[in-house]
Amino acid sequence: MTSILVCGSLAFDDIGFFDQRLTADIRNVKLTRLYRTFGGCAINIAYNLKHLGDDPLPFVTVGDDYAPEYQAHLTRLAISQRGIRIVPDALSSRGIVLTDNEGAQFTAFYPGPPVPDDHAQELEKLKTEFDFEAAVIAPDVPEKMLTAANQLAQIPARLWCPGQYAELLDRQQVETLVTFANLLIVNAHEWQTLCQQCDELELRSAVDTLLVTDGPNPITLYYPLRCKQVHTQVQVPTIPPERQVDPTGCGDAFAAAYLHYQLAGEPPTSAAELATERAAACMAQRGCQNH
Repeated sequence: MTSILVCGSLAFDDIGFFDQRLTADIRNVKLTRLYRTFGGCAINIAYNLKHLGDDPLPFVTVGDDYAPEYQAHLTRLAISQRGIRIVPDALSSRGIVLTDNEGAQFTAFYPGPPVPDDHAQELEKLKTEFDFEAAVIAPDVPEKMLTAANQLAQIPARLWCPGQYAELLDRQQVETLVTFANLLIVNAHEWQTLCQQCDELELRSAVDTLLVTDGPNPITLYYPLRCKQVHTQVQVPTIPPERQVDPTGCGDAFAAAYLHYQLAGEPPTSAAELATERAAACMAQRGCQNH
């Protein structure tokens, strides 16, 4: 059982569906379905790691509304709550996700409580208390991602998933976070955004392994050939889901599974293929934590 620290967000997700195509000029949509579910990238990743047999410990900041519903949910999953930090008189993160009839999504996200003053100190305590074999920086506000990068650089396996926050990072912040990571997982839009801040070759050379997902299209995988500066590039086909119910959380499922299989010693292409199976399982269910 691999001990993995997962830094990021815990959120309540409101997920809606509508029967139009999402375009830039749409200002008003009528939802055909709406439901609330447990989310937040850090907990989504921890959920998948737990189901794959690892021992994740999420480090997240939440509000008063964390208990009792989400608290009971994590208790049922037997996911450690040692890193849950409750800020009084605040609301936890909220994700508002709208999905159109072709699976494209519009997401609005409220990041939750302000960063506590002792955030770095508490993260350092966790790192000292537990012997983590891997660390994940899941999408979160830049301040918290940068704090984690500075505190966790000595942990052997280090994954960064910038998510939507790729658009909020400047060049120096991207360089700091890429330097932290030896594994970087992004989607095609996020990768394009990072490459607008930094040279693409420099980004690829800064990490051992890079995966660029692109929805149902093949995954682009870069991994070391002989040394860190020389990479081979392959295209890994995705696994079509049995049912296309809800794409929310599929990226988190893929990232968690790839890290799990990499730590288990699977070759990069095999790990990517197995990770797409986990993403397909998430796609076939409603919500991020029901597969």
